[in-house]
Amino acid sequence: MMFCCTFDGNKRAQANVRLNGLFMYDADELKEKHGTTPRELFDKIPQWLFDDKQQRHILYAGMTPSGDGLRVVCTCDPEKGNLADHQQWLGTLLGVACDKSVKDASRGSFVVSHDYIYYVDKQIFNYHNEEYSEKYNDCYRSGATAASVSPALPADGSAVPADVSGRKDRAMAVQLHPTAEGGDRGLLSLDADYHGVAYQKIVNVYCARHPDYAQGDRHPHLLKMAGRLRYIVDNSPEKLKQLVRLAQYVQEWEQKEKNTKEIDDACETACQQRFYMGKPKALQDVLARAGVKPTATTDEQERQAMQEAANRVFKERLMPTLPEPYKTVMLGLNPLNVVPAVYVSGTMMCTLMTRTHYLHYTGEMQRMNPQAEVIGPPASGKSFADQLNRIIMEPMKTADEMARKAEKHYKDERNERQTSTKAQKGDAVKRPELPILYLPTNTSNSIFFRRLSNAKEEMADGTQWPLHLYMFDSELASANKGGGGGDWKEKRDLELKAFHNEETGVDYANQDSVNEMMNVYWNTVTTGTKVALSKKFTLQNINDGLCLRVAIAPMVSDNFKMLQRGDAQLMAQRRARLLSWAYDLWALSGELPIQKLVDYSWDLCNEAAQQAEERNDLVLDTLRRRAALYAVWFTVPVIAVRAIEERRRKAQHAKEGEELPSVTDLMEITNSDLDFCRVMFDSVIYWQDSFFGQMLQDAWENGDKAFTPRVRATRNSEGYAMLPQEFKNSDVQQRLNISQSAAGQQIERWQKSGYIQRVRQGVYKKVFDYIV
Repeated sequence: MMFCCTFDGNKRAQANVRLNGLFMYDADELKEKHGTTPRELFDKIPQWLFDDKQQRHILYAGMTPSGDGLRVVCTCDPEKGNLADHQQWLGTLLGVACDKSVKDASRGSFVVSHDYIYYVDKQIFNYHNEEYSEKYNDCYRSGATAASVSPALPADGSAVPADVSGRKDRAMAVQLHPTAEGGDRGLLSLDADYHGVAYQKIVNVYCARHPDYAQGDRHPHLLKMAGRLRYIVDNSPEKLKQLVRLAQYVQEWEQKEKNTKEIDDACETACQQRFYMGKPKALQDVLARAGVKPTATTDEQERQAMQEAANRVFKERLMPTLPEPYKTVMLGLNPLNVVPAVYVSGTMMCTLMTRTHYLHYTGEMQRMNPQAEVIGPPASGKSFADQLNRIIMEPMKTADEMARKAEKHYKDERNERQTSTKAQKGDAVKRPELPILYLPTNTSNSIFFRRLSNAKEEMADGTQWPLHLYMFDSELASANKGGGGGDWKEKRDLELKAFHNEETGVDYANQDSVNEMMNVYWNTVTTGTKVALSKKFTLQNINDGLCLRVAIAPMVSDNFKMLQRGDAQLMAQRRARLLSWAYDLWALSGELPIQKLVDYSWDLCNEAAQQAEERNDLVLDTLRRRAALYAVWFTVPVIAVRAIEERRRKAQHAKEGEELPSVTDLMEITNSDLDFCRVMFDSVIYWQDSFFGQMLQDAWENGDKAFTPRVRATRNSEGYAMLPQEFKNSDVQQRLNISQSAAGQQIERWQKSGYIQRVRQGVYKKVFDYIV
């Protein structure tokens, strides 16, 4: 990448350079020459250099590919000199000279991964200072790139005020899992403000709104306070340590206890937690009461940028080696939407394989029960799901036709009995009990339970095998209102139970009601907007677990772009191929030999558990468990379709009368299948976390506050706690201030309760540290 210029013409040469008003500072061999690290040198950069209201503003900072250098890109001041002048100034400010060769504007830099990036401002991708370009272009094209004899920029940085009042929040580097690393930008100016409101006022409002610190152990409340306030200091531990000390109770505590380390440790711990794009609800309330104007537009833009960056990451991980059938699914679709396309089509194909099962790593039989939701703005292309639904789910629709005709005939007969005397003399009309699996979202609960009861197929051994019901809706808003005029919340418990095929039951007095116990087999695919999503998942219901059971992903919208012209022949081939596979998947039955894939999903889940423990990340620990199931489910169609194609090849070359192996016999797990499985695992966790992580955190906090247990301390338990591990009757007398006989009775009661054991005559030992 050339940070400092573009070129007139195709040749990359100094003579063709067109400066953009950026300069690059590049310091190498920091450990050997200067006894420091890139990170340590970066932390020395003054706070005011990140202020875009000043003439000099840092747009990028990161480690060099060698791991021992720091590269910084900053805006230039046309009045202060050329690139070398600016480089010399920054080197003097940091105490480390830069590589002199970077005075060449056409100097190229290797692109590094996001792990090497400490900070990036999105302006860097389109920044251009025309004034600077006009002033210095000719000099650089003629080779005049040396620094001035007397540097125009002061070495002490006095040209720019060191306070950061009124600064804008800096756009941080887009990372899939932002952490505290890269968050420190020097010390917080205590008289600074956040969006025009003094930090001191924000902290005062917080303490007034959350006075819990006055009761019980203060440390948990300090952790909670630090975990919320870190969002207004860029997750910087050093700034947070100063910020929480603005609270009067923290100052009093620190002065009384002389416990500086505990406060610092609480801030360090808070900043190690997962950092979300949205602010905690409790903090939003505080900021509003403190007078901070809402920044919803900015927050939404940042969230959108982060989603698009994540979609690009998943695209790069998937598209180069995307396997069938998903490769065919993606024909004509935006590659950035590969994850939602896999979720949608994968759910449909798993549903078609309703007659199959596999052995889960718990040792139990497992069915495939995915629920996919795709979220995007209006006209963002979500209709792709409807197109896939019409193709892939055709076998199930076709299988329902006979049953739907029989049910229509039954209803017509019943209506005729009510109006025709002749018809009333005929034999009783019997309700058909045939399975109907493909259901509209406008299905009443009564009909839903009847469909669930009838969705069975007799197997060769005579057992009844339950089949999956299936619903698709291209508008989540209408799905929310589905259910025969009722509200969708009536089916929410069924959605919850469907993921693990849990048992439900119906026992109504209604004559048409199905009165029986049954397990829920029901897969769904829905698309919709964030507004509809916010109505389905709220702070009040987020803890019921449904958000952990859906594979959710956002759509990237093709804003300001026309749809690509379609190739009718290519689309016809796509339809034919998907339809062919769909009928083959519909015909599959029996146990799937995918133990290697299941074992790998266990490894992924275990790996995530270790990461969650290291970070004390309860959200990751919660999400990983069901993501392991989705990782298997979305990979199964890859294995099945490859086996289907292999069987077709064998059929073409088979001799007459030769028996062909079944599709399940031909299933094999490859390393590429495991790679695909890992990406699915990562994507399910990432997008669930992106949509629901902060809401889960807020809900847990509310729950902790609502159900804080009362600490019950009795004289009995307090006296027991004061005793040494081994004690005598005299110890009990002394600690409980009672007589010898009363102490003997107390010891006897403790023995009967199992709290103590007799060691020898007159000597006892405690079994527990404390008693209740």
